[in-house]
Amino acid sequence: MRPPAPTSSQVLQTLMVALSSGVIATTLFLRARNAAQDAYSIAAIDATQAGEVVFALAGEVLLLGMPLPPQEALMGVSWSPAASSDSRLELPGN
Repeated sequence: MRPPAPTSSQVLQTLMVALSSGVIATTLFLRARNAAQDAYSIAAIDATQAGEVVFALAGEVLLLGMPLPPQEALMGVSWSPAASSDSRLELPGN
């Protein structure tokens, strides 16, 4: 089977998503990391980025009606933000 080519509306929507997430979000993330003054600030910025995965998954399931991923995938998603949200960052030699 061969699906039809995407409509011009779909191409435009894809372009908007690519620009907003790929260019704007990456630029903001890198600027925030460069502005960070210490390891704790960098960890907070990284944890915020890791939290985006949870919001994207929730939006996909709730707004688009997609099925939940397998249990193994959910375990990985639940572990990632929990590991990065620790209020103390252990640095080597401290």
